[in-house]
Amino acid sequence: MGNKAFTVKKAEKGGKKSATVTITEEISLNNAEQFKENFQKLIDENESISINLKNINAIDLPGIQLLYSVLKTGKKQKKEIKIDLQVTGEIEAIMEHAGFTGYFQNI
Repeated sequence: MGNKAFTVKKAEKGGKKSATVTITEEISLNNAEQFKENFQKLIDENESISINLKNINAIDLPGIQLLYSVLKTGKKQKKEIKIDLQVTGEIEAIMEHAGFTGYFQNI
């Protein structure tokens, strides 16, 4: 995960591993597979993951679908996944149209 646009800060408290992920570039069809692999590894290795997308510059429908998949995968594996996403009007419209409103914090 040596990508500057995908930074991970790991911690361990009380024997439970956690990770905070900050993403600052776009999540789109072009890079969704790379992000998916990174997130799967993090889900496998940590009890909780916090994903900060406050400074993301763009996200398209495949990116939103990826985040939803991360939430579902984490829930299935009994992991705590928290996504902090501030959306603009365009992103909010895409999310509403696709039925993803309400799945992420701060929307």
